Amino acid sequence: MYSLFFILVPVLIVGLSIFLHIFGISIYEHESYNNYKTAIVSWSAVAFSIFIIFVVSSFCNNSNQVDNYLKIEQLEKQKKILTNKAEYLSKIFENALVKKYPAFEKEIFSGMKTEDLKMLFIKYPEIKTSITTISFVDKIDKLESDIYKKELLIQEYVQQCKFRKNNPWLYTSLIKDFPENLKMYFKDE
Repeated sequence: MYSLFFILVPVLIVGLSIFLHIFGISIYEHESYNNYKTAIVSWSAVAFSIFIIFVVSSFCNNSNQVDNYLKIEQLEKQKKILTNKAEYLSKIFENALVKKYPAFEKEIFSGMKTEDLKMLFIKYPEIKTSITTISFVDKIDKLESDIYKKELLIQEYVQQCKFRKNNPWLYTSLIKDFPENLKMYFKDE
């Protein structure tokens, strides 16, 4: 939308300069500046400078867009690794609980999720006294916290990408489209 503005402004500036010269209107007070060629060259230089700034800015934003896509992909991979690690630690924790507290085996394996581990402490305070148990829960909590932080970073990068793609002051056709593997984050685009 506004990117058309950046293409038309240089043309309009040069056109205005020609128009003013044709009708003999001088925008300069000094006599030497009333030369037609000087006006065209100076206005063309201004117009070309505006256009170059616009294009360079768009290319820089495209570079940042690609960088954000790569960061989102990297964070997704890290999040998956952390999730796998948390699930693995949960299984080890469940096995350790079953060996140490066989009386609670049925409850432990009845669809307990990682979030439910602290609830198990409330129900059975004797499990909470185990240092191993506390260590496992702390590690799993840290992993879940790290996963959450990665998700927040992903959302921040997604917002930046969406803004760049819709920024009216950029020539958005120079901004790279959302990759297929990240379309889940850009459903509303």
